[in-house]
Amino acid sequence: MTELLVIALSVKSPVVMALKQALAESEHVRAMTRIVLTTLPENDPSEELGALAPAEIRWAQNPRLLDAHEQLVIGANAAWTGDCMRRDPTKRDAFESFNTDCPEAAGWAHVSFERIWQVSSPLATLGGSTAETDTRASEIALRASINDATADWIATYRQSR
Repeated sequence: MTELLVIALSVKSPVVMALKQALAESEHVRAMTRIVLTTLPENDPSEELGALAPAEIRWAQNPRLLDAHEQLVIGANAAWTGDCMRRDPTKRDAFESFNTDCPEAAGWAHVSFERIWQVSSPLATLGGSTAETDTRASEIALRASINDATADWIATYRQSR
């Protein structure tokens, strides 16, 4: 089973939306997801994040953690990092980095995730099938999904101004 680690501003974050889309399109991939949110959802997180089950969700209640980057770690070899949590992309160049087949980048992202996970408060646990499969995490088409979700998020921001 693949482990997916996510740090996101909210349940509406581009990385969360992209992950939900990618998992929906890759039904044969089984993943255990751990998510750290820096803002609380208005309703039960299982309503927004049920598609990511099985999942554990925590809240990074310390406002200093808003200085972190959003990130997604896929197993031991891939990591995406972006700064949607820290910057309004309509005012500055948005930063994002997607590293595939890079154990070093994934390893550092895993370390930073674990440190934030440890200081975050449990929020919810979502059940689901934990059946093992032989499918590799690299088969999840996340790169395009994250870019599309980020573009949608930027477009929404621009329309709201």
